Amino acid sequence: MKYNNTRMSSFVDRGNKLIAEGKTSQAMKLVERGLQYYSNRIINALSPYAKTDAGLIVLVLRHLADEVEKSHQAEEETDREGQMTIEEWIAFLSKED
Repeated sequence: MKYNNTRMSSFVDRGNKLIAEGKTSQAMKLVERGLQYYSNRIINALSPYAKTDAGLIVLVLRHLADEVEKSHQAEEETDREGQMTIEEWIAFLSKED
């Protein structure tokens, strides 16, 4: 099976760039689009699922998130100056509501 390994540009990286340019509202909209994009893809991949499996799905998603973070630690350690973490993005977006 052949997989498409091309990567799209990061919503977070583009958002950080917009913030650096002083375009905070545009950055917020971009990150919200990113949340929507990934949420829709994950829900579509999981559907349909049994209601009683919801807890199991949460555990699997948390595990996958941990694995993604581990695999990208080297990337994060290189030149993170001026970039926000996902926790910082969530706090930032929460303030605006």
